[in-house]
Amino acid sequence: MAFGFEKALDKRGLSAEAMHEVVRMWLWILEDELYESAEKAYSDYVHYGLPQLKKVAVKYGFPNEIGDNYGNEAQYSE
Repeated sequence: MAFGFEKALDKRGLSAEAMHEVVRMWLWILEDELYESAEKAYSDYVHYGLPQLKKVAVKYGFPNEIGDNYGNEAQYSE
């Protein structure tokens, strides 16, 4: 998760997308409902995947690098 946040916050497109996919695979393996919602909307990749990273970090108790933000704020866009 730390690596995913790092790549997303540094706006590293390919690395951030790869980590987004890794997290989605974890959710699939864990049969987590966050995977289903991400599959239906696939909108969680906006802003280098930060919205999904935040949801997973909060749910599983990992450090949340964006605090109270949702991850879709303009400051995280290209």
